[in-house]
Amino acid sequence: MTLENQTGTSMTSQPEPSAVARPSPVLAPRRARTLYLLSLRDVVGTGSLAALGRYMAINELHPDLVILAGGSNVHSAWSLLERALDDMPRLWMEPQFNDMSCEEQLDVLRNVPADAREVLVIADGTSIARLAGRLARGVGTARTRGVRQSGVIEIPHGALAIITLALARWDGLAPRIGTMKALVRPEDIRLAG
Repeated sequence: MTLENQTGTSMTSQPEPSAVARPSPVLAPRRARTLYLLSLRDVVGTGSLAALGRYMAINELHPDLVILAGGSNVHSAWSLLERALDDMPRLWMEPQFNDMSCEEQLDVLRNVPADAREVLVIADGTSIARLAGRLARGVGTARTRGVRQSGVIEIPHGALAIITLALARWDGLAPRIGTMKALVRPEDIRLAG
């Protein structure tokens, strides 16, 4: 599969065979939008990211659009994740995303094309935790137990937060409109023998 990013550079992707034990899928209502938030720091474990990509493919988590914040670790993470996905989403480069205020980050999301139902944001851990805390009104499922502490959502390095949003279009995005359905930590994904 070939994908062209904003700079016109073509990227290719070959799905890898699945090597991840299949956990129960995380399903979102069809009318909702889904936001996947991937928290990164300076160094990214290649095995964990490849496993996360396979987890996403196995559990039918198919972003239509990927927003990449600035930083070489973000682009490295994407190159590992994309190899495992069945469908190639569009890429949106947002180099200043990590330096934006939470409201500016919400404005970026409000400008997501209406046809994108599922969006993956790959950014640094601080940005991801702040954005998740702003959007999620609740985290009351067993798959997210212990995530919210003192009003702050804790998202560990390399974890994928899955937030469903009760809205028909991205331009209607507002604080506390979402529910965190799952938090997939690297240790939650076991490589099959």
